Amino acid sequence: MNLALRAAAATLAAVALTPAVASAQQQYTVDFGWTPEQPTVTEKATLRAATTAPDVNWDFDADGDFDARGAVVEHQFATAGAHRVTVTASWPGAAPIVKKTTKSIWVQAAAQATPTPTPTATPVVTPAATPDMAPVSTPAPAPAPPPCLKVVPLGGGTDADTAGCFTQSTIPNATRYRTPSSVDINGFVLKPHPGKFVDVEVPRPGGKLWVRSAGVTVYLTGSTTPPPVLHTGALNWNIAGAEVKGFQMSSLGGMKVKSLSAPKLLPNGTAQLTASFVLPSKLGGGTSDQPATIKTGAGAPPILFKLKHASLPGLDLSSLTVRYANADNWAVDAKVQLPQPIGLKVTGGLSVKNGAFNQLYSNTSLGSKHGPVHLKRLSFAIEADAAKSACKAPGAKLSMCGDLSLTAGPTLLGAPALSLDGGFGLNVFETKPSVLKAYGKVKLVGMTLKDAEFEMRDTGYVGVKSKMHMGWDGVATIKGTSSIEFQGAKFNGESKDQVCLEFVDYCLGAETLISTKGIAACLTIDLWAYDWHPGIGVKWGQWPDLYWSGCDLAPYRETFAKAAAAGDRSVRLPAGLPGAAIAIKGAEGAPRVALVGPKGERFEVPADNRPVATKRFFVMKAPATDLTQIAIAKPSAGTWKVVPLDGATLTSVKSAEGLARPSVKAKLRKGKLTYTVKRIPGQVVRFTQNGRDLGRARGAKGSLRVKAKGTVVALVEQNGRLRDRVTIKR
Repeated sequence: MNLALRAAAATLAAVALTPAVASAQQQYTVDFGWTPEQPTVTEKATLRAATTAPDVNWDFDADGDFDARGAVVEHQFATAGAHRVTVTASWPGAAPIVKKTTKSIWVQAAAQATPTPTPTATPVVTPAATPDMAPVSTPAPAPAPPPCLKVVPLGGGTDADTAGCFTQSTIPNATRYRTPSSVDINGFVLKPHPGKFVDVEVPRPGGKLWVRSAGVTVYLTGSTTPPPVLHTGALNWNIAGAEVKGFQMSSLGGMKVKSLSAPKLLPNGTAQLTASFVLPSKLGGGTSDQPATIKTGAGAPPILFKLKHASLPGLDLSSLTVRYANADNWAVDAKVQLPQPIGLKVTGGLSVKNGAFNQLYSNTSLGSKHGPVHLKRLSFAIEADAAKSACKAPGAKLSMCGDLSLTAGPTLLGAPALSLDGGFGLNVFETKPSVLKAYGKVKLVGMTLKDAEFEMRDTGYVGVKSKMHMGWDGVATIKGTSSIEFQGAKFNGESKDQVCLEFVDYCLGAETLISTKGIAACLTIDLWAYDWHPGIGVKWGQWPDLYWSGCDLAPYRETFAKAAAAGDRSVRLPAGLPGAAIAIKGAEGAPRVALVGPKGERFEVPADNRPVATKRFFVMKAPATDLTQIAIAKPSAGTWKVVPLDGATLTSVKSAEGLARPSVKAKLRKGKLTYTVKRIPGQVVRFTQNGRDLGRARGAKGSLRVKAKGTVVALVEQNGRLRDRVTIKR
């Protein structure tokens, strides 16, 4: 054995394998070490944490409260004895990760100074005359103790070195060298248990060389600190030539060993062996493709092995490289096939602690698309202990927590229709669709949605629910709760809202329909026992049109019929209309008019600008646009006159006929959707399921095939605008 290795081994044995700080290669882990190993009450101990966490806190008195902060701290213990110290590492994020490690530090009492004795005066004695006496013989000195024997040659350039001394004795057919101290044999350090010994039995010619102990812990010196434990218990090694027979190692760092070769003792003072390891059962319990090579000595390569495949519940793992990190920790690099609805293959890291799966984590930039969703960034962690997961749903077999950035839908006004940057949770179930829910900063066509919840399912459904608060200064404000679904390059949704018309300081209930084209707020106007829904529509990026339109209204048409009197205008309405709207523009301000029906009905618009509702009429003025609008419930068939009052000059009169309420009835049984639709000119009815287009209604009756499970929604469009959404019940 070379002198440098002997010195390192002797030092290792002398300090009894002092704990050291864990390698920082492992993410989301924390360990710590301290110096001196056994501080006294009169000196400060320096404690160092090994972790990637940005936030590290210390508890020195086991009371649950933090006493210091930082990766490196100093602390002086006030009393002697064992002190339990806990270090807590925290990684911030939408789903924060917290790891703790607790160790016991032995603190010694202050060293007692040895008192110096006071010198006593030695009396001077006057020699007296000595009489002649017979000579006295002097006893022979005791023999010197034998020198300390630290090295026992084992042959082939191999030695057994000890930090203490070997005592030599003769036993039948061999010479035995015994020590209570640690022994190093080519990088294997044998530390006897209290009251036990390590015996090296060197045989007479023709015999076998044995290394024995009734109780010992075997360590492997190499590139990791602290050195891993290979074996604890009785030991019987037979060293035959350069091979160690009877070598035992059932696990390394908690990872189970399936098969093991006998170590080879090499002339350079190191040793080498191979071992096949078994992954934890939660990772599939696979065995390494090829045995891992394990070498001793300083500068030894890392211990690693590879597997082609492994698995976690709900996840497929491939191209695994498993590395021993330190103590009872292993680190794994792998390709991770994520479950739907993400469905990506990413590079991930796993940690195995004490032979059990501990955590899976990944942080990657992406450019992948999943239906209407474009994932831009994804980072996540999967905990072995479900109780530690901040996003686990009841009954889920797999839960992922993390952060993501995504966009969805078409590009509108130069930006994605939907963008999200925040945290997410993904839950995978045995019998239910997998569900990803995300929260954070969500924008719809540039407008921030409050309290938004984004959802993706493995069925293809993509949607977002939120509180809606959008408006146009001086015109209108929409407040409510919305639900939007994405379908390829399109999206649609609805919201139960209150629409406040700021130009007249008046609020109405409304059902807002949201689509790729824009927003239509269908106002609820209570006309006697009849609710009617004219709308206010706005295309994305444009100012809202104050004309009532869409919803329960057909398109407007200009009606400059021949006046019955100077300045009068007239509108002809057919029979059977559920309602109608007449829009009148004046030359200066919202005109005041009288509306006269074919049966003598008469309604005069008030002089002020407040909206007015009667049993049959609702009037609303928009002074900024010189517009007066009148809604009529179930108007009489015939000609309606618009008579200007107070000298008003009319520049335009438009009318829009009310539409019958859409009617869509359907049943879904055994994969077949049967529907009945009330036909209305300009109406198109499309059926969707989980964000997928099933087809459109052809005629008043028909059927469609439905393969998947999930809620079916009928989208009713009128003249190219979304008018209604009808959920089909099974």
